[in-house]
Amino acid sequence: MKAVVTLSLLLALALSSLIGAAPAQAAPAATPEVGPGAEEIPDWKARWELARLLSYAKRYSEALEEYRRLMRDKPDLIAAKVEMAQVLFWSGQHSEALAILRGVPMDQLDLEARLALADLLIAQKQYPQAEKLLREHLAQAPDDLQARLKLAEVLTWDKRYDASLEEYRRILKARPDDVQVRRKYAQVLGWAGQREQAIQEMKKTLSGGVTPSKP
Repeated sequence: MKAVVTLSLLLALALSSLIGAAPAQAAPAATPEVGPGAEEIPDWKARWELARLLSYAKRYSEALEEYRRLMRDKPDLIAAKVEMAQVLFWSGQHSEALAILRGVPMDQLDLEARLALADLLIAQKQYPQAEKLLREHLAQAPDDLQARLKLAEVLTWDKRYDASLEEYRRILKARPDDVQVRRKYAQVLGWAGQREQAIQEMKKTLSGGVTPSKP
């Protein structure tokens, strides 16, 4: 009997020891305090953001006013210059937009800016310069079919029909069911004097041989 009591006492002490050894719950981490004035936005950055917001809202005159103020404070801000040129283009001020972009060193223009410059050159009917930019872009992004279509159109406007047809064939190889591209291809074939082939290509777009593409 004494042995049983002693054993029960030992078990109770062991259990008490285990419960006491359980780890205490960790205290929650303190929330870091953010001091006043942290990450302050300077006036020129705020003006830049305002110019962007106004341009997104198609309030181009106000946007251009803010961009011009920004350029007075930060004349070497290349990205802002490109954005300003794009807003000028959207508002129909192509000559000024072109002058701004031409004032930016070409190696500092990203692909999007170069395409914007190509659009401006096309609007000014400066086709050889636009072709150069588009070919530079396609050398880096050969699968950009919209840029390739633009190149094909530039070559057509410059009456370089054989070169234009080559670009149309590349597009149709990737998008054989594109009715609109095939119709443009047929038109250029006609202008290039290849009338029988032009007839066949145009028929394909009308006889159900090509599934109409979605706009």
